[in-house]
Amino acid sequence: MFSENSITKSVESIFPKAKIIKCQGYSNGNNNYSAGKKPLGSYVNRESLTEAEIRHHIEKGGWIGTLIPKGFIVIDVDDLKHATYLIKLLKGEHVNHHLIKTPRGYQFVFKATSRENLQVKMISRYFSSIGMVIDTRVGTTNSFIVFPTPNIESSRFIVLVAETLDELPAYLRPVWNKDRSKDYNFPIPMQNGSRNQSLYDFGRRLKTIGLPIEQVKTSMLLIYKYFCIDKDDSYTFNDVKASIASIDKVNPTLRKKKTHLEGQSNNGISKFIIPDPYLVKENSLYKKEIKKINGEIQKIDVFVSRNVPFITKYLEHLERSEIHYEICWNNKGREFKETVMASTIASKREILSLADKGLSCNDSNSKELIEYFDLFIARNDIPTVQMVNRLGQAKGKFIHPALTKEVKILPNDGGEIQLYESFKVKGTVDSWIKNVFNLVKDHPKAVFPILASFASVILHEFDMKPIVVDVSGASSSGKSGLLRMCGSVWGDPERYLGTFNTTLVAVERRSTFLNSFPQILDDSNGANETKMIQPMIYQYVNNTGKQRGSLNGSQYTDSWNSLMITSGENEIVTYANAQGVPARVILISNFSFEGEDHDYLSKVYDSFRENYGAIGIEFLQRWQENREHYKKHFKAYEKHFLEISCDNNILKRLSRHYSFIIFTGRVLNEMFENESIEINLRDLENLFIEMAKTNKAMDLPIVELQNALEDIDANRNKLYADYEPQGTINAFFHNGDFYFAPAYLKQRLGLNEKQIRYLWMKRGMTDTFINRGNEVDYKVIKKNKRSFRGVLVKRKIIEQLGFNFS
Repeated sequence: MFSENSITKSVESIFPKAKIIKCQGYSNGNNNYSAGKKPLGSYVNRESLTEAEIRHHIEKGGWIGTLIPKGFIVIDVDDLKHATYLIKLLKGEHVNHHLIKTPRGYQFVFKATSRENLQVKMISRYFSSIGMVIDTRVGTTNSFIVFPTPNIESSRFIVLVAETLDELPAYLRPVWNKDRSKDYNFPIPMQNGSRNQSLYDFGRRLKTIGLPIEQVKTSMLLIYKYFCIDKDDSYTFNDVKASIASIDKVNPTLRKKKTHLEGQSNNGISKFIIPDPYLVKENSLYKKEIKKINGEIQKIDVFVSRNVPFITKYLEHLERSEIHYEICWNNKGREFKETVMASTIASKREILSLADKGLSCNDSNSKELIEYFDLFIARNDIPTVQMVNRLGQAKGKFIHPALTKEVKILPNDGGEIQLYESFKVKGTVDSWIKNVFNLVKDHPKAVFPILASFASVILHEFDMKPIVVDVSGASSSGKSGLLRMCGSVWGDPERYLGTFNTTLVAVERRSTFLNSFPQILDDSNGANETKMIQPMIYQYVNNTGKQRGSLNGSQYTDSWNSLMITSGENEIVTYANAQGVPARVILISNFSFEGEDHDYLSKVYDSFRENYGAIGIEFLQRWQENREHYKKHFKAYEKHFLEISCDNNILKRLSRHYSFIIFTGRVLNEMFENESIEINLRDLENLFIEMAKTNKAMDLPIVELQNALEDIDANRNKLYADYEPQGTINAFFHNGDFYFAPAYLKQRLGLNEKQIRYLWMKRGMTDTFINRGNEVDYKVIKKNKRSFRGVLVKRKIIEQLGFNFS
């Protein structure tokens, strides 16, 4: 298809020693050009592709990208006609450059080693000083371009490779954002009509934004020379010089005087206007007032605040109809920044809370500050930013602290801030797989909860509700270390993990903030009140917080869609007596790292200390790139695990979530094939089969029946067989059959009595009788001339459970 080393040599000719990475291209069924340009996974800590890896990737339809090395810059012109005129200009001015044809235009490659060129940032849609709208790709960041290869050479190919490369000319550096002046367009080429006025207006703009007149002059002359067509006596070189002379008289500080703020640091606030009648004086805020002094009307400056606050951002809540503002101010050389709700700067009571944040605000000046903020908002064009109070899925966007740049994350309180700060990265994808996952990969009971941690963030895409994965086992078996491994997928596990030393409200708020990320709680034995565990499970799997009233109606109800991972010495369902709890918990019972010694457990606890966060970020990125390819495999897993659930209704309900977590393991195997992750899916399937056979808590009716029979067996003095017992009668043995006393069942089963008895009857564990046309589970028996009601348990069930009351 191409000769040995042809691609790497081509890259070397444009960008010496550049890193080569994989791009999506038209592989994996993708046929979208924009999606094809995206990198295939993270490339920051990867080695450059070899020629063999490049060849293999291209043969599958993939493309490659090239990271721009330091000292180089790429100018991207997406307008084909404009790019053609720029080619003529560079040729006429003898500027050496590399040239790459793209589907929409051209890419121009230059050196960037001068101080001025090294300061150029990566931008999109900026005007250069010759009116050309450009994008830049620079070597001071990890930016890249899609590199021409044989499988895309019809739309992207190398046109010119210069023997030597020149520095980026000053007239191709970005000077102002076109998107800030959307109504303005500079005509290229410039034709008869308004050429003089168009060029003058453009030159005046360059001067006004602060460009030196010599650079303005150079740019205008180049525009006239190369972009003005049909030159005639109506528009001459002297006309251009006259325009330049007029522009030279324009005072570039006029615009700056309007917005200049005395004593403020250059952090972006200098573009804002102080609204009249307020002004900045000696780094403080004053207000111009007219007062009568000694019979004369005088204008005086009245002190308002020793700080000058600015509203620098207008934040729109992504999920609610709420507005916030970002307020900045300077105090004794220190910069302060606070984001507050709009109501905070609209009432005296609320605005005084800013005094606790360091703003000079008190009873005396609060009224003036409220007026000042209102006028400031009306007078200034404040940038609008979207914001959220939590992570995960929000209105079609997925929020992750390291991946989300266009949405501001604003945690509500200190606990959420702690969680937010736990999303850190240490180590790499490879080091996590090698030092964390590979340590436990041969223990399916440990692998399953780790896969659940990954599965949590994509749960919402399959319209599935939350569920709990509980790991139980003897003390010192490694449960806490395992849960920290689960946390290491997303960040620093020591800061990410929660405990059962908590409250229902705290769990609700933590779940709300994490949203799509797993809720991980360690050691259910440490719960202050074990009775709160049952409502906690119900609240969590119903994925909505407690509904609370307000003065005018009801408060906003929080929600989430994720998995909970817990641990404890006892199965978490032992703290609950509701029938529905086992159908909401996947139990990993009798957990231990079987066959391992204490040194191994020490390694488990040390593994995640240097390796966390990177694997989760990479998983999210790769999932976003190929989600449709991966999602199509889930149905087969769902069907398979439903089939092996047999007649166990509880297991059938759990099978979909279990199959989803195993499906996530299949995705990881494919997604990280090159990193050699190895998840044994067969072992995980066997774990499900083992759970179905041995975990009696999966079937609460059976559990309750067995427990009740054991109680009767242990207390036969309350069993009415041949002789009536003294005191309470709990059961009967009559004519070879066993009966429960209904009063005993009511006392033992409590609120679940009717449901459990109904299930016993429907599943054939107790006999069915007709009473006044209704099916019931009891009959009247006579013993010693007295009548009793009894719930008949079938003989075969008694025998299967191993009891004999004869």
